[in-house]
Amino acid sequence: MTAQVGLRGLTVLYSFDVASPRLAASGSGQFGLTEAGEIEMTVRLSDTSLDPYARVLMPTLSPYTTAIGGGSVRVWGAVYTPNALHIASTIDDLRLRLFDYELRNRGELKVGLDGQIVHLDAFGMTGDRTSLDVTGRIDLERDVVTLRANGDANLAVIQGVLPQVRGSGRAEISATVLSMSSVMIMLSEPPARSGSTSK
Repeated sequence: MTAQVGLRGLTVLYSFDVASPRLAASGSGQFGLTEAGEIEMTVRLSDTSLDPYARVLMPTLSPYTTAIGGGSVRVWGAVYTPNALHIASTIDDLRLRLFDYELRNRGELKVGLDGQIVHLDAFGMTGDRTSLDVTGRIDLERDVVTLRANGDANLAVIQGVLPQVRGSGRAEISATVLSMSSVMIMLSEPPARSGSTSK
């Protein structure tokens, strides 16, 4: 790791480069030594393990699910005022492994944070017999998850994300996650090309 840090009045200026087997990142920004803790930061990631961070938001994520990716992250607002903190991330390379099943991003993935709300604005994944689009939001303050997935899926994908659900085969699905303990999965008409689910 290499870093440069400077001080201008009550503002800390910094830049850094980090490289390890699980993390490759570079970034720069500034942080205010004030009650609000104003921050402005931009980070670029590549070949970075993302699943440990995903489990902070989704503790029930299967331990057999791994994610490696890269993209850019911008952070701004006030660190010590949760409703005033904002994060915008664009992931241009994401490789998910669910047990022995692999998924990759389809186009740019956009995930952000506004205050206490995490939002998935564009999240398309593709793999063997799978093409899924996921949108939704996670309210961190109220601990409420509202996610929707639509498309064709190898049902092994569902088991990798939600271990309480068992799946095999392939189906056209519409899934709504209202919380990590409340999952509704509907097979579209026709109900399934080949596949079954149980919870």
